[in-house]
Amino acid sequence: MLEHKNEMIFRDTILELFWPESDIDKASKQLYTAIYTIRKTLKNYGVEGVKISSPLLSSGYKLVVENNEAL
Repeated sequence: MLEHKNEMIFRDTILELFWPESDIDKASKQLYTAIYTIRKTLKNYGVEGVKISSPLLSSGYKLVVENNEAL
């Protein structure tokens, strides 16, 4: 996501990249947990201007970088 910041990455692309041989339901739960953990970590460390959004109703994710100095 960092390599493609500010671009939407489809959920299926992420699932295939990280969990290519997993059941789709199990992989989806792992992805959801990973996204939740990243969001929580960014918040806990006070990282502002960086967030993960789901612009197309959970069909994908986008790493939004509002401040170029953040990353």
